[in-house]
Amino acid sequence: MNIKFNFLSKRAEFAVEKMVARYSIISLLLRNLPILGWAFLAVCLTAAVLPVPVASAAEVFTKDQLLKGSVVGVTADGVEFETIYGKGTIVIPWADVEHIRSDEEFLILHAEADTVVGRIWGLEDGRLLVGENYETAVRIPVEQILRLITRDQYETSRMDRLRVRYRYWTANFDLAFGFTDATTDTTSLSTAVELRRKKNPFDFFFGGYYSNSHSY
Repeated sequence: MNIKFNFLSKRAEFAVEKMVARYSIISLLLRNLPILGWAFLAVCLTAAVLPVPVASAAEVFTKDQLLKGSVVGVTADGVEFETIYGKGTIVIPWADVEHIRSDEEFLILHAEADTVVGRIWGLEDGRLLVGENYETAVRIPVEQILRLITRDQYETSRMDRLRVRYRYWTANFDLAFGFTDATTDTTSLSTAVELRRKKNPFDFFFGGYYSNSHSY
C-alpha cells in the first residue's frame, strides 16, 4: 500500500510540475507579445463578436415600402434593382417609384447624345436627378434614358467606352464550317457580317454574306 501510494504521489507531483511549466511558458509568451500583437488580437476578437452591418448602395421607396440594395440598370421603362434580401434582380416601373437614391456614381446616356455622371438623388415629376449633389443635379426625363453604367466601369473598361461612343450601332459576325461524311463527302463554309445604326427616325442596315460548299 505504501509503495502504491508513493507511486501515485510521484505521478501527481509530475503532473503538477508539467502544469506549472506550461503556465510559465504561456506567461512568458504573453509578457513578450508586442503591443501591436495585442492590438491585432483585440481587433480580431471584436470583429468576431460584433455583427457586421450590411452596407446599402441604394434605396428605392415604392408603394410605401423601402427597398435596400443596388441599382443594376436604368432605362426608359424603369429601374432594375437588386435587393439585399435575396439573389436576383427586379424591374420596378417608374410609375411605382416614389423615391430613389444611390451612393454609387453612374454614367447615364440620355436624349440624343447626352451623358451625365453622378449619383442618383431622387425622382421628381417624372425626372431622374443625377449629379454631384442634389442642388446641381441634372433633371433627366425618364422617357429619354437610354442606358446606365457605373462610373468605374466606364473608366476602366475600353469596351464600355466604345459602347457609349457608338451607342446607336450594333454589329454581328458569324462564321460556320460544316463537314458531312457520307457516300459523297461535303464541306461547307458560311460567313456573315451585319452592321446596324438605329436612331429615330432612321434605321440604317448593312449586311454581307458568303456561303460555299464542296462535294467530293
